Amino acid sequence: ENANTFKSLVISKRDGTCSFFKGKEQVDFYNRCVYLDPIYNTLWSYNPTNFEVSLYNIVACDLVHKNNIETIDGKYLVDIKTVNKKHKEDANFHGFNLSSILTPELALPVMSNCHVTRLQAAINLLCCLDTLSVAHDLHLSAVKEEVEDRQMVSGKRYCRDDFQCVNRFESHGGGWGYSGHSVEAIRFMADIDILLGGFGLFGGRGEYTAKVKLWDIGPEGGEQEGDGELLAETEEVPYECGPRQKFAILFDEPIALQAQRWYVAWAQINGPSSDCGSAGQAMVTTEDQVLFYFKSSKKSNNGTDVNAGQIPQLLYKVITMEHQAPVRPIDQSEPVQVLSKEFSRSVTKECFQSLLSLLQWSWNTFKVGISDGQSLQHMYTALELERLVYVSRASLRLLRTFTNEVYPNHITRKNPLENVHLAGSVGDVRSLLKQMLSDSLPLSMQSKKSTRPKPKCELYVRMLNGILDECHNTFVACFHAFYPTTYLKWTCLCDLLTDIDSETKSHSTSNSQRLLSAVLCALCGPTVRLRSTFPLLGGSISSDSSLHKGLSPSDNTGLPMMNGSDSHHYPILVEQMSYRSQMESVCSGSTWSWKEVLDRLLKLITEPVSKQLLGHKITPLPGLTKNCCHLLARVIAELVHQCSGNDEDLHAGCGRILHMTPPRFTRVNNSRTWNTGNGSPDAIAFQVDRPGISVAGAGVYGGLGHFEYELELLEDQSTAGGSDQSHTQRWNSLEATRGSFGPEDYPPEIVEIKFDKPVIIKENIKYALRLRNHGGRTNNGDTGVNAIKGSDNTTFTFTTCSLSFNGTTVARGQIPIILYYSNPAECARISSNKLEQYARKGALSMTTSIIQNSTNLLILAREKVEEVPSGDILNNACIVNTLLPLVMAHISS
Repeated sequence: ENANTFKSLVISKRDGTCSFFKGKEQVDFYNRCVYLDPIYNTLWSYNPTNFEVSLYNIVACDLVHKNNIETIDGKYLVDIKTVNKKHKEDANFHGFNLSSILTPELALPVMSNCHVTRLQAAINLLCCLDTLSVAHDLHLSAVKEEVEDRQMVSGKRYCRDDFQCVNRFESHGGGWGYSGHSVEAIRFMADIDILLGGFGLFGGRGEYTAKVKLWDIGPEGGEQEGDGELLAETEEVPYECGPRQKFAILFDEPIALQAQRWYVAWAQINGPSSDCGSAGQAMVTTEDQVLFYFKSSKKSNNGTDVNAGQIPQLLYKVITMEHQAPVRPIDQSEPVQVLSKEFSRSVTKECFQSLLSLLQWSWNTFKVGISDGQSLQHMYTALELERLVYVSRASLRLLRTFTNEVYPNHITRKNPLENVHLAGSVGDVRSLLKQMLSDSLPLSMQSKKSTRPKPKCELYVRMLNGILDECHNTFVACFHAFYPTTYLKWTCLCDLLTDIDSETKSHSTSNSQRLLSAVLCALCGPTVRLRSTFPLLGGSISSDSSLHKGLSPSDNTGLPMMNGSDSHHYPILVEQMSYRSQMESVCSGSTWSWKEVLDRLLKLITEPVSKQLLGHKITPLPGLTKNCCHLLARVIAELVHQCSGNDEDLHAGCGRILHMTPPRFTRVNNSRTWNTGNGSPDAIAFQVDRPGISVAGAGVYGGLGHFEYELELLEDQSTAGGSDQSHTQRWNSLEATRGSFGPEDYPPEIVEIKFDKPVIIKENIKYALRLRNHGGRTNNGDTGVNAIKGSDNTTFTFTTCSLSFNGTTVARGQIPIILYYSNPAECARISSNKLEQYARKGALSMTTSIIQNSTNLLILAREKVEEVPSGDILNNACIVNTLLPLVMAHISS
């Protein structure tokens, strides 16, 4: 059947293993010399017609990646694709090549006792960690080998029924106990060659775990037992069986045993006392006339011997022509361990510092390597430079992963894992990335007068751009941690625009354009709310003198640098970054208006086009103008949305703070005795004494294990209609959310559950929060109070709810806190019409400026149409093909 599925079958002379290749795009080795490299598991091919030597990786041809595809009903399908050289776009994820760890520059030998350099081993370890981190980000997992693709040498997958058994006991004993270090062992030998599948063990009195091994002690092992050689072993296997029954534990594949050679069956068992055998036999002849010999083993320390004990059965199969023994030696390597996400993402201060040192070294060394004027002893080969590029890019990817692990953009747990050391390390990452993005390039990269050949210069430029692009991606992905408040984002943009102005005037060799491009790209991210970040509605970012006084990184006076409406989850990080930003700021004490920033961004967009129309030869940074255009288009989109938004959207323009009520219980029962009732509802009714409150969610008590929940907000229609008669209550569902949580989500005791969107509630109207929870027992509150007051002086009054069937009342139970928003007083005083006016005026003003600048470019293009290709220049200009279409689409909506 496989005759037509592959063209190439390679057999290793060393161990007899076979490798074959499937698929339409396989290489035909006809009339070629082929050599299987035993050290690196690669295939060399020589074509005598054109004297070409080719290298093929055996593992890479079977490399697959898995995509999780979410269906409409919330389930996941698995899409597995093969990654090969013909489909590089499948193997290249965000600049990362999944099969890079298999390349000769990064791989290690597959043979043991091979010497490699320390540098090669270190790079391979870095590549392993890099691959593991990226694999978790892309939801890749280890794919189990398919039986039809990786069949065992014997041709099939064996189970218990495929083996014969030899029983060495004639009867059963009373019982057999175990300690933590007890070992059962017995020596045995067969008179013909067999395949050993595993051992049968006694149980019968509960649940057990067992680990078995097979040792080869040689032909002389019957006379004198040596330590022997380990042939096979299993992981710990849980098992249970009936009284006087035996449980079969099999090896991963049958082991070929030679006739007249002694072996040791070894087992370590944990659990209650079990059945045991008695009246053991030293020689047993089976039904198929195989003679087994048994002797006691010195490895046994729990009493098992020939006469009594454990290991009552050997599971074997006689070798026939159909089941030939494998000719290759048994693989004695350690079993492959699949590393978890937690292993690759255990972040410490030392992780950051090591990666920062590595990145600083590789970046500085690379810059020296591509510069002209090096002495011969300091010349770097292309291979050495490629290694430096990989070290730099891998370090950047790991820094990106670690930063987002400590400070995720989307909060997934109540208490972040931040501390002063980690926050300081993230600040060091920010400083190094800013330095790299604004670093002055070697003169040979900026000038066309380089002494190197053109192909080598192009190679160096490609390498340099690879590092800088990875640095750009890392900076953008970590921007929320580098600048955690709106004030810091705004001042960062203003400082960079000031730097570019000063560089232009002083003709400085430093270049902040790449850094500005990264900042603009990050500000275009979906989680950045530009109408809160920029002073778009006629206001300005606070410039109180207290913001600019001397700070220390551990001083709480850094917090006033945050806008009062700018909520945050990382107070230590805010302090650290506020201090660093003030130390780095070049325009401390000055304030910028949005109009000034807009004019400078438009200048960055239009100036390169104007110079090209005037005949100047320039090489602008393409990402800078593109990101400027996208940022301005996003600002207009938010302003237009604000013009047509509801009151909730308009007031959100002033920013809101998520409030949390104090717990309504004065005592918490941490003994986890509250039964969830397998979804039986816990509910509590409440009402507030002031308008402008929006319920965002609630806090619930957790426990051991994982829980599936449904949280619902309901309104009492009877009180909404002016009546307050409990016997006529009619509840109307306003919002609901479903999900799950585990112990990692609620250190120390409460998990916060939020609705998809906050729900505005009315004053003096009764509402209810209903929780349906599926899982184990949880903590609960006791000694509840009838009323509590939030941090904004909103009073919540609680009453027992008729929807609660699981025991929650005012006095005890679940739902200890409520999450809510309260519109700030200063925003409440501004009418919706006024806010709409500001938003409309801002959008029209920006559109006018953009149209005016576009008009000036069109006029200039018309004047220079005979001197330069004006049409091509305008066609490639971002202001024409990106900004204008987006602006027109937004303002016409």
